[in-house]
Amino acid sequence: MHLRALSIDDDEDIFSLRSNKEVNTFVKREPCKTIDDARIFINKVLESAKKIEVYYWAITLKETDKLIGTICLANYCFETLTAEIGYELLPTFQNKGFIQESIIKVIDFGFEALQLNNIEANVDAANIKSIYILEKHGFVKDTISQESTQKNYIKYIQYR
Repeated sequence: MHLRALSIDDDEDIFSLRSNKEVNTFVKREPCKTIDDARIFINKVLESAKKIEVYYWAITLKETDKLIGTICLANYCFETLTAEIGYELLPTFQNKGFIQESIIKVIDFGFEALQLNNIEANVDAANIKSIYILEKHGFVKDTISQESTQKNYIKYIQYR
């Protein structure tokens, strides 16, 4: 597994990922319907990255550099030094440790390079696998706000 910057050349893989019904089960977004949708999304990510609004990586296989998923730190707040982690992976590559390895790298980047105070995650309450991964990597359920901004979602936080 390797993390690298997203590229416009990832359009077909992003389309496969963001149009996948299983991947979209727990994500509140419109799925990609065309390759153009994927390109528009990639361009938005690249523009947001230039403005330091998001840190977004392609999760790839070392051997082929093929995108199999993504991970990001988004909603970066300069005032509170917080960001939200998000990730997704094609079903074929799930349950093989790719997300866990990616999360470790992104958490380290957030706390070391960005000097974040905490990293948040909003997860669908029914997404047991994602909750397990978050808890395994030190995230705890937010007991202060108790609710995410999204219905049926739970907020998890990892503090530095």
